[in-house]
Amino acid sequence: MGLISAVIFTAAFAAFIYVLLMGQTTYHKNGLVGKMFRFITQTIPRSSRRGIRRVCGQRGEQVLDASLHYLVGRSNPVFPLLYLTLVCGGFLIFLLYTFPYIGTYHRIPAYIFFYSTVLSFSICFFSDPGTVTPATIKYYRKSFEYDGVFYAKKWCPTCNLYRPARSKHCSICDKCVARFDHHCPWINNCVGEQNLRFFIFMLFMTGTYTLYGAYLTWQVAMDFLEDNRIWEKTIFDVDLNARRLVGPWEAFQVLLYYQARNSTLGVFCFLITIVLYAFALYSFYQVAINKTTNESFKYSDARSLIKHLEERLAEGDEGVLEDVTAEQLDRKIERLRNAVEHNVYSRGIFQNIREVAFPASDS
Repeated sequence: MGLISAVIFTAAFAAFIYVLLMGQTTYHKNGLVGKMFRFITQTIPRSSRRGIRRVCGQRGEQVLDASLHYLVGRSNPVFPLLYLTLVCGGFLIFLLYTFPYIGTYHRIPAYIFFYSTVLSFSICFFSDPGTVTPATIKYYRKSFEYDGVFYAKKWCPTCNLYRPARSKHCSICDKCVARFDHHCPWINNCVGEQNLRFFIFMLFMTGTYTLYGAYLTWQVAMDFLEDNRIWEKTIFDVDLNARRLVGPWEAFQVLLYYQARNSTLGVFCFLITIVLYAFALYSFYQVAINKTTNESFKYSDARSLIKHLEERLAEGDEGVLEDVTAEQLDRKIERLRNAVEHNVYSRGIFQNIREVAFPASDS
């Protein structure tokens, strides 16, 4: 029962990571995954705050707020350490319980995948995402033009400069980042013009690492079943009132008992692979259409605003915005719709990919 609980916990953890990674994306924002994301990031902290205030008073609430702010509102090493713990800890379990039983031709690739994954993480962790400063702004100004809808010339009082188009000031890193995509707590760094290529490579590399681990643990498990002739054994089936050959479920139970650590590691790797590849493919899709994660939120907000304005105008309410006529609102709606439907930054799939692989600021 404890081993089955471990597998269930592994599946739940993988689902939790998927919700955190994909919950704010356009495709999940208004669906079940989006609701789960808001439940984890908003409802639970809010309820916890009320509970702690009742039990521990205002001081306890302040400690909780400070802890949450440290985890999600400040640059900190918690998630990078968790990432390295999962990668290195998983590899240690692999070395102890799987590595001795794999073929010699798989041993060198196993080390290669492990070190490549850690290297790709290190590159993302230490890379410059495209920090815009008075000294470097000349390199990023030429990358993109202002579209006049989502981006206009805007002064950043913190960095003391006019932000280039598609850039944003990250409140966590406290700096302006060119072609800002998002802040990733797993690498304790922003993802922007200079390191998006490395970030996507890290996702695919980590996913391939876990996929290879899942494959090797599967091979070890199958070899164990074959060597012990599990498939040839029979059990008494109460429903049939007769003996029958062992099926997949019984074989799985045997593996959980005799190959507990290897099997649990394999299930974990397989589930995490799905999560990582899903996020990597989503990120690559965003690159192909030349849209950042930050812009996905902007587009989503713009669509909601368009819908709201159209509904209010249809009701004959010309006072949707103060001192704005219905004709001016129509023009505003049309401008927003054109900006959403026609991405001025997209130049075709191959050029979009090239733009990320070889940023204009490099030249």
